[in-house]
Amino acid sequence: MKRRAYNAFLAVSTLAGVFWLAGCDTVATTNPGVVKNRGIYTTVAQEGQSSDMAASDLPSSTNFTAIQIPEVVITGYGFPDGTPQPFDLQVVETAGETIVFTNSGSAAAGKVALIELPISYSGKYQARLLINDYVQDAWDFAVKRDATTPREVAAPGLTNSPASSATDAKNNIEVVVGPWGGGDIFGDYDDDLNKTLTAAVADGRKAHPDVFSEGTPGHVIIRFDMDEKGQVSSPQIIGNTLSDAFGQFFLSVLQTGSPYKPWSTVVKTVYGDHPRTMKVTFYID
Repeated sequence: MKRRAYNAFLAVSTLAGVFWLAGCDTVATTNPGVVKNRGIYTTVAQEGQSSDMAASDLPSSTNFTAIQIPEVVITGYGFPDGTPQPFDLQVVETAGETIVFTNSGSAAAGKVALIELPISYSGKYQARLLINDYVQDAWDFAVKRDATTPREVAAPGLTNSPASSATDAKNNIEVVVGPWGGGDIFGDYDDDLNKTLTAAVADGRKAHPDVFSEGTPGHVIIRFDMDEKGQVSSPQIIGNTLSDAFGQFFLSVLQTGSPYKPWSTVVKTVYGDHPRTMKVTFYID
């Protein structure tokens, strides 16, 4: 899983208390190029960006092309004594008010917090900054994705997953679990889920060889929710460049294996017991 130097400033915190909230902007902003002294916005992710950079060095952007990764910038937060200020991030697909990504972290005074967004399909979104369960600021942006979008752009940091493939002479199948919610605390869990789904696909393939007879490359993307007990709910195919039969096959694989193993005590202590929105992509090369 991809990690960058500034992740230390995004460590999930369980601190409680009264937060310093003066001067926050609670109205969604859409003006590209704006520089905020305090609030949330998006920029184009680039190598070399870090939490030590000034917000003025991270220009805002509201529209992202097929080869650009959106990155959230949170600036102007943190306690004057140097104590990091905990926050929650939500990214919502505005068309249906669907939460597609969540994360939790903390911002240090005089530094920015940076979070890359693994958004894999086109649409309009809103990034929301929450402190103490209240929205402090919001930012609207749009993303374009198409069939030519590189996988490392559509799902940054997911291409090096250690659990990968089930192969035969015709096709290579790769299963990639996407952390749409929960952050790095779920790293080990997602790796285990990846392995479980890869094995399930291999077994299902033997039982349904007719589905794989066409040998056409492509992918199926499924978004779903998972609760603390490992129970999958509300699965939805949100991308399919293969046949309907493939889509239903991979959907069945995901649902049949549920419930998966429950979350650990550490995960529940840090993340909580609310459901997590996730995605899994099944690639056939």
